Amino acid sequence: MEDIRTRPLSSIEISAWRTWLPQLLVFIFLLTALAAYLVVPFLAFNWISTPFIGGFIESPMVINTMGPTGDPGAWSAYNQGLSKGLALLAIDGQTVRSSAEISAILRQHQVGDRVNLEVQMADGERLTYEVPLTTFPVNDQLSYFLIPYLIGLVYLGCAVWVFALRRFHNSGRSFALFSSGVALAIGLIFDLYTT
Repeated sequence: MEDIRTRPLSSIEISAWRTWLPQLLVFIFLLTALAAYLVVPFLAFNWISTPFIGGFIESPMVINTMGPTGDPGAWSAYNQGLSKGLALLAIDGQTVRSSAEISAILRQHQVGDRVNLEVQMADGERLTYEVPLTTFPVNDQLSYFLIPYLIGLVYLGCAVWVFALRRFHNSGRSFALFSSGVALAIGLIFDLYTT
């Protein structure tokens, strides 16, 4: 009797591996993208329900250049001149090192409260700004979250559709990977701005 462990793979067995392994990998990537798309609205709603300081803070606690798409009045930090390159050090005297710490501090306040933001300029000078907390404007919710999310959802839908029809072809798997990658890049941009 032949020992299966030492027997070389036949061309049929190699062909089977080449067929189902790429399909499995693309399928796993699509499932991961779908799972991310299910979670993203909950994360966005959680962030949107937190009082807004009037600007986006990126890791490592640096204010980015994104600004209002509609009513600039709700972007209090942005309107007071907090701009790219300023590092956020503290909110109301509490040191912040992550977006989770910022959210925890802001959840202790209500919309309309005023908070002190301590920032450090590129030259090392420290400044303090007093900004009122607002709600994140609906225009900006549409521009920064909902529209990119829906566009990404269309890409993800196309990826799933093409994979279902042409998963046995390299072109179908490649398209599914590309489209789902684009969907993730577009749909998760709000998470990038807010963490």
